[in-house]
Amino acid sequence: MNWQQRFTQGHWRTQTTAAWADAVGADFVETIMDWNVTDDFHSKQGRSTGRLVLNSDLVVYLKRHWQLPWWHRLLACFHPTGNWTPAAQEWENLQSAQRIGVSVPEPLAMGQRVGPGLKLQSFLVIRELTGMLPLHQAIPLAQSIMPIASFTRWKNQLLIQVAEMASRLHTTHYYHKDLYLCHYYVQTPQEKHQSPGPLTLIDLHRLGYHRWAAWRWQNKDMAQLLFSTLGVAGLDGQDRELILQAYRGNKRQTWVNRMFEVMVRFKARRYARHNSIEESVPRESKGKAA
Repeated sequence: MNWQQRFTQGHWRTQTTAAWADAVGADFVETIMDWNVTDDFHSKQGRSTGRLVLNSDLVVYLKRHWQLPWWHRLLACFHPTGNWTPAAQEWENLQSAQRIGVSVPEPLAMGQRVGPGLKLQSFLVIRELTGMLPLHQAIPLAQSIMPIASFTRWKNQLLIQVAEMASRLHTTHYYHKDLYLCHYYVQTPQEKHQSPGPLTLIDLHRLGYHRWAAWRWQNKDMAQLLFSTLGVAGLDGQDRELILQAYRGNKRQTWVNRMFEVMVRFKARRYARHNSIEESVPRESKGKAA
């Protein structure tokens, strides 16, 4: 289809999985932007998310985007295969994360519509993380139901996984750019859980690959992560030190590593001041992390 046809008729570029095609058929693309989604529905600034139960085996989240920047709409007219929409970008980012071994929600379908005129819309479908909670909810729940010793072991294993997942991203030059605790998901804790199980990372629409000036994004990711632990019941300064220690891994503590950690703590304190959070991020470890 040439650009004149796209401009006058519009054109969808889609990618789907067999599970999605089996559940909704082949003609869904013409109506999906109009589907009535009411469960866990959120809408603002020309985009929305909502939960759909398609059958007993397939529960999904549908993200849709109706209003996008004018320059994206203009460029998409002449280069329609580019990833001009959040859905197309996140679909590619999910694939990239899977390739480097980071657990993410299963992507099921993506569509990007260019035209008619300067219209640009998109949708993304991902499988629900059924039975899982974001860490800012899971950690307080675990603290409230587990014996102290069990909770401490569970929490330490969890935070080590959090740091190791961040390290895996960064050592392959990928940066999340929204690396808050709420974007890590874990199985809903139970009173007798001995280990947290594997983590899943969500909201990869800003994920970026950077070889140059990577330190900037590395610093931002880790500062966001430390900042997001503030005010979460069950977490304290020692836990933030454990995250930094686990992120460093087996690397010897050098002046470069030490300076990096100082910068991360400083930036996390700036985030805390900006958001009027009173609990401070410790400037240095006051004891060996568990």
